[in-house]
Amino acid sequence: VARDERQVEERIKEMLEARITGRNTVVWRAKSVDIPDKEPYFLIAYMPLDFGTQTHNGREAAAKEIFENFGNGPRKYRNGIGLAVPAAEQIEILRRSIRYLIAIERVREKSKQLNLTDEQKSQLREQEATRTAEAESALLKLYAEVWLPKVAADGIVIDVVAIGGRPLQTMLNEKKQARVHDRVMELLVDVQRRVFPTVSPS
Repeated sequence: VARDERQVEERIKEMLEARITGRNTVVWRAKSVDIPDKEPYFLIAYMPLDFGTQTHNGREAAAKEIFENFGNGPRKYRNGIGLAVPAAEQIEILRRSIRYLIAIERVREKSKQLNLTDEQKSQLREQEATRTAEAESALLKLYAEVWLPKVAADGIVIDVVAIGGRPLQTMLNEKKQARVHDRVMELLVDVQRRVFPTVSPS
């Protein structure tokens, strides 16, 4: 069971990386030393799924550790980082969809041994299409809030930027894949306006 769950997690990570990488991002790195500092751009760190299922206090402590430190030293570019936090209610939906997709692949690989009829093969294709759409929908809603650092008198506090009442316009690409990073940037740049494309010196 543990091996199967690892396979599910690896598949989800691969899917996310295919939809996110190539941008100013890191995927599923939860240690402060693994999230770069002093980069000349705004960086989004997509937190791993278990971050979304931790207690609120546990998540806050882990986030502050990332915002305040880079490994053993203080983080220099604190205002250049945001943490995309996975929504707990989407995690199990996503895991379940991926479990189904892996099971469908295993059955298909053994279709000759199992003597599948044409009707059964057709049902497999239908299930695959349904579960793939379900997985993309969960991926679309997985990162619905971003945590940003805010310097206060008593240290760093977390500014939670959430979608709220106004739905995001960014959905799927031409391959019907969730535009995960584009949605997060729409939230930060257009909807809640916390990140700006240019800065003006005072």
